[in-house]
Amino acid sequence: NHPVLKGVHGFKSKYSLYQTAPIAGDASLLLSGTTKDGTEPLAWARTSHAERVVYIGLGGVQDWAEPNFKTLVTNALVWAADGNEKNH
Repeated sequence: NHPVLKGVHGFKSKYSLYQTAPIAGDASLLLSGTTKDGTEPLAWARTSHAERVVYIGLGGVQDWAEPNFKTLVTNALVWAADGNEKNH
């Protein structure tokens, strides 16, 4: 139910995942990615010192052709900037 995930549906990427587990205790896991090597946090969000932070572990050239990835990035930018989803 996080605003960063609004309108985002499952998608596939051909790229590998960074090993980023475990995430911080105050972070909200948004998406996980699974490869033959296991599952890793793919996207998370947190608020630190009143600042919003979003991590997305994808972004290869072909990911940008995926509408769900573009929606994810757009939502993340809006949420991190000011949280006002009406601005996009």
